[in-house]
Amino acid sequence: MESDMNKKHLLAAILATLSLNTFAAAPDSTAADKEAAPSQWHIIGETENRGLRYLYIEMPRPKNRTGFIAQIGEIHAAEPDAWLIILDDDEKIAEVLAANSSGDMSRFPAAWMKEHLLGTTALMLDPKTGTRQWVLHEGAARSDSIATLACIEGKGGCTQ
Repeated sequence: MESDMNKKHLLAAILATLSLNTFAAAPDSTAADKEAAPSQWHIIGETENRGLRYLYIEMPRPKNRTGFIAQIGEIHAAEPDAWLIILDDDEKIAEVLAANSSGDMSRFPAAWMKEHLLGTTALMLDPKTGTRQWVLHEGAARSDSIATLACIEGKGGCTQ
C-alpha cells in the first residue's frame, strides 16, 4: 500500500516538474472551429490506485484552448469518475504504465511525456465553497486550472 502511494507521489512530482508548450492560448473559437470534425479520442490505458480510477486518453492536439476545454468536457461526461491523463500520442504508453505499476521511475519516459502530455484532470477542494470539483489543468501545470468540469451525480467523489 505504502509503495503504491509512493509511486503515485513520484509520478505526480515528475509530472509537476515538466513544463510544456501545449498550445497557445487562443481567443474564443470562431464559427469555423465550432464546425470542426467530431471529437476523436480513445482510452489507451487504465489504472486504479487506492480506489481512484485513472484513464490515459489519446486525442489529437487541439487548435486552441477553447476547443480543448470543450473536448475534455465531452470525455469527462463519458467517464465522469475518472482522473484523465490526456496525450496526443500512444507510442510509449506501455512504458508509462509499466513504470507506474513497478514503481521503477528510472524507466518512465519523461521526455516523451513532456512532449505529448496535453493536460490532466483532478478532483480539487474549492476552499471558498468546500466542494470537491473536477478541474482541468493544461500540460503538466497543477497550480492553476483552466476549467472546472461538471459534477455528474457525484461520480468520482465530486460534490455539488
